[in-house]
Amino acid sequence: MKTTLFLSNCTLIFLLVASCVCFKCSCSNNQGITTEETSKPDDVFEEGTQPTYSIEDFKSALPESKYYQQTPTVLNISSTEEDLILRCASVDNAPLEAPRVPKISNLRALFSDSILIPVIFHVVHSSTGVGKVDSVVIENQVSLMNQIYGEVNIRFVHETRYIENNKYFNSGVNQSTYEEDDASIEMKKELREDPENTLNIYVTSCKNALGYATFPWDIDSSPESTMIDGVVIRYTSLPGESQTNYNEGKTVIHEIGHYLGLWHTFEGGCKGGDEVEDTPPQRSHTSGCPKERDSCPQHNGLDPIHNYMDYSFDTCMTEFTQGQINRMHWAVVTFRANFVNNSDIVNLELQPIADML
Repeated sequence: MKTTLFLSNCTLIFLLVASCVCFKCSCSNNQGITTEETSKPDDVFEEGTQPTYSIEDFKSALPESKYYQQTPTVLNISSTEEDLILRCASVDNAPLEAPRVPKISNLRALFSDSILIPVIFHVVHSSTGVGKVDSVVIENQVSLMNQIYGEVNIRFVHETRYIENNKYFNSGVNQSTYEEDDASIEMKKELREDPENTLNIYVTSCKNALGYATFPWDIDSSPESTMIDGVVIRYTSLPGESQTNYNEGKTVIHEIGHYLGLWHTFEGGCKGGDEVEDTPPQRSHTSGCPKERDSCPQHNGLDPIHNYMDYSFDTCMTEFTQGQINRMHWAVVTFRANFVNNSDIVNLELQPIADML
């Protein structure tokens, strides 16, 4: 399988609204994904006067992000104090001045077909077979990915590789610095397949974490950064495996969210630093699955404890917001354009570039 979708040089048409009053209503479908409907005037532009911008125009206009994660927010889910299992070890490693997804609330990406992401699962197991999960487990994980992300117009096709390598199986993150260890980087460099056009997911023991991922803006033009792009997952977190409270496959959903440009809902604390307007500010991560939580009472809205980008139990995670969906679509078009076929883009609506700066 080598499915590669390229974005052509055709110009994307953006509808820019200088001023309008938007009336929004939110609803939730049966998959728990919050959606919005926005009405606006039909006569924004006179015929023939609508401006057009290319992807490069918008990439050059991306503002500097105020918040970015330098070290993981620590939630140790281990049952013993001696062990360390981070709920998530993803770190935004790009320089502060690197362009990131802008804080936008009214992006609309309408596709005639889904964004299609080819995936290679590299199941790395020990010489005794530990970690060699059945192919049915991988198929169940992909089914969950397509169920959840299919609702936001993103689909996955996959292949699976099985690799016996004790060193790579025991790779992960450093217990004191939380940085990806040398064995993990070496594994990615050796096993990766076409990372510019494929999501590589490495299934290992993922030492000291349930998973970690690269953000789309972490990848620049250097071969080194491209080689380590992808997601690493602890095999026990896959559907039906043995990680208590975290074995429904939602760790993969969470880490793919990072891969597609989402931060944690609690990023920036009560300042609301995930740069998504419809995720209420959240002082800290959620542990377990509380009935409700309001860690920033000075702001409207309860903590998004059911959001895939929080740290709740797998059973508690059920939704993305419309703002997160918009952000993922924008990140794909901006940073991972090879997953989009330009002919599939019906329309993109965005606020004026000047409002993004």
